[in-house]
Amino acid sequence: MRARARTLSLLPALALALAFAASADTGGLPVPEGMRAEIDFWKQVFGEVGGEAGLVHDSLYAGVVYGKVSFKDLSPRGRRDAIRKAARDYRDILNRLADNRPAQLSELEQRVLDAWGPDPSRATLRAAAARIRVQQGMAERFKEGLVRSGRWREHILATLREHGVPEGVVALPHVESSFNPRARSSAAALGMWQFTRSTGRRFMRIDNVMDERLDPWRASTAAAQLLAYNHSLLDSWPLAITAYNQGVGAMLRAVRQLGTRDIETVVRRYKGRTFKFAGRNFYVELIAVVEIEKDAERYFGALTLDPPIRYVMLDMPDYLRMDTLADALGVSEGTLAEFNPGFRANVLGSSRYVPRNYTLRAPPIDNAQALIAGIADDLRFASQIRDREYIIQPGDTLSLIAQRYGTTVSRIMQTNNLRNRHRIRAGQSLEIPGLAAAAAPPMEEGAATYRVRRGDTIAIIAQRARLSEAELLALNDIPNKNRIYIGQELKLKAGHLPIPEPPVTEPEPQSLMAAAEIGGGAEANNGIGEEARPALEAAVEPAPTGPSYGVVSLVDPNDYSVAGGGMVEVQAAETLGHYADWLEIRTQRLRDLNGLRFGRPVGVGKRLRLDFSRVSAQTFTERRVAFHYALQEAFFSDYHVVGVTEYKVRRGDSVWQLMRRNDIPMWLLRQYNPGLDPDSLQVGAALLFPKLQAKDSASVS
Repeated sequence: MRARARTLSLLPALALALAFAASADTGGLPVPEGMRAEIDFWKQVFGEVGGEAGLVHDSLYAGVVYGKVSFKDLSPRGRRDAIRKAARDYRDILNRLADNRPAQLSELEQRVLDAWGPDPSRATLRAAAARIRVQQGMAERFKEGLVRSGRWREHILATLREHGVPEGVVALPHVESSFNPRARSSAAALGMWQFTRSTGRRFMRIDNVMDERLDPWRASTAAAQLLAYNHSLLDSWPLAITAYNQGVGAMLRAVRQLGTRDIETVVRRYKGRTFKFAGRNFYVELIAVVEIEKDAERYFGALTLDPPIRYVMLDMPDYLRMDTLADALGVSEGTLAEFNPGFRANVLGSSRYVPRNYTLRAPPIDNAQALIAGIADDLRFASQIRDREYIIQPGDTLSLIAQRYGTTVSRIMQTNNLRNRHRIRAGQSLEIPGLAAAAAPPMEEGAATYRVRRGDTIAIIAQRARLSEAELLALNDIPNKNRIYIGQELKLKAGHLPIPEPPVTEPEPQSLMAAAEIGGGAEANNGIGEEARPALEAAVEPAPTGPSYGVVSLVDPNDYSVAGGGMVEVQAAETLGHYADWLEIRTQRLRDLNGLRFGRPVGVGKRLRLDFSRVSAQTFTERRVAFHYALQEAFFSDYHVVGVTEYKVRRGDSVWQLMRRNDIPMWLLRQYNPGLDPDSLQVGAALLFPKLQAKDSASVS
């Protein structure tokens, strides 16, 4: 009896050992065996089925596969017709089996019925009929990506280890881009790791000089930083990886709603607004490609991966032309462009300089840094070439603008990331490459602040400071662009965002407005059934990005939407004045609605009831999101995140002191510590602080 008890006690340990072995075999990623059918489905898609065929399957339970449809020798239109016919045929079979199951089944009917196990109910079959989806095979594409992956695999693995991310994530670009560093999705995600602009700017430089999303080395570092950030909030690698596609806020909401971090439970039960096929399958796709990589020879035969790209890293002591660097190193400009794919065309064409403090990647060259040091002084520059900003007028065309400023249409399009020369509009701002700044009153280059003068408006100041109006308003926490006054000091750089003081008594309302004082002055995955379109690419549906409804960035965990009863949670940088302006009502109405005395501060994290009599909840949310989007875009145009540190709260600490000590704004601190109450810190509690680096300082490439 005692021996039997001892044997039973070993079972949990044995289960743990088996789970660990599976995790070790997938590069430290836990395998949800309850989703083995889905994993095997994606192994077919990536490893067995080519692009001339598709699998007809269930969109909710991807592992339920009914059959194949052939696309061989079909035109794009013929392919779409074949997909629709296959979906219709299988839908008819499922409905027929649900309505009146015949005594004698055909071979096809029996196979469809068996896909749902022994004796499925009519309700199960009828529901399945509405979820038919077709997924195109990608075996050739995966094989090509596997060969390409050898170029960057060493760097990615080293980067993942440095940031504490499981090594299995090295395979994630198979899911995102097939290791194509120039990949572009319909959701405007770019590069091998498919970053959107708003998410990418937190970790990389994205401006009119470079877009580091297209640089596989820098983007790999950014991906590791983003995944480590997701894990710091979710404490689960499956959820952190799913958040890479869906956003950390969505996964935090799933954990709160379901009370679990189990990936299978989240996938099966979470009903988030944007959590569809792509989100449900993102993690199991990764497990599938990791398992294929481990057994690649069985799927593709003997393969030789591309060799790693060898290079040296060179510090740029000054602003330098690309052709100057190429001449000094004895290589072509095209070679330098291949090693530094993040540079925009204006740098390659020398209408912009390679930035000072940038770490340039170059072929292995003896004494390369000494060759850079030997560049003549008259070929070094202290500042970047400035572009002129031009506001498009009615009747303008790019040809007329280019002729007026002595440049070309193609250079204007490259500088402004325009895809279509005919899609411009009056009021749109364009940068004209290579010319001096417009003839406006002088503003010191790189100025951090500006003092408002008579005749100034937010529009004028923003144009001269090379900011959007929204960015300037967000930087200075100004809810109304007309409420500025002569002598007011405005912040022009995100690095000088004001660290808020503890709440103070609200001042009496001013009787005059400043205007009067101044004088007027992811590539969608198209699925039959769930999305009613054919699935012809990997499942990578775009999650909302930018100033869209309820979402600022996939990295922002805050919920900016309106809850039931017209309630919102107060976020950092928001005031009653902001709410009143966004709602087009008086501030006093909000005080009355929430029983707030005049002068009583509204704390971050508190809940308020709002009045939507003049503005809909959606319009309010869009205005709110646009404010936070501009605030965060402005900040991350100057800084990026290079890591995270943990701090244990000590006796006597306050949020305000810690913010000043670490020089970060409240909204950023709360993003790393969701639910943080600034008025209640617990001694011993762990706070996460992002480590920031100014983008004009030495590069971390």
